[in-house]
Amino acid sequence: MGIKVIAQRREVKLGKNPGKKFVMRPDLYIPIQEKKVFAEASTHSGISAGVIKAAWDAAGEVIRTWASPPPPLQRARGVVTTTVAVATTRHPTRTN
Repeated sequence: MGIKVIAQRREVKLGKNPGKKFVMRPDLYIPIQEKKVFAEASTHSGISAGVIKAAWDAAGEVIRTWASPPPPLQRARGVVTTTVAVATTRHPTRTN
């Protein structure tokens, strides 16, 4: 199986040597339907498409769980934000 690619010369501003570089991109990329992938895998392996889909979904959940940082790191990285209300009026018992 192959994929047809095109090399385009573009301005790249990353790395140590920014400038015009050749960037590879797919020429004709059409995503494969999930249903066709499961049907083909079922045909080749002898396992039902439903079982393959269930395993695929379970693997995706595991990857999502592993890829997301635990809650303390989320707060440290700013992923979880909290809103703090700041009073702009003076305290009612103070006179200044």
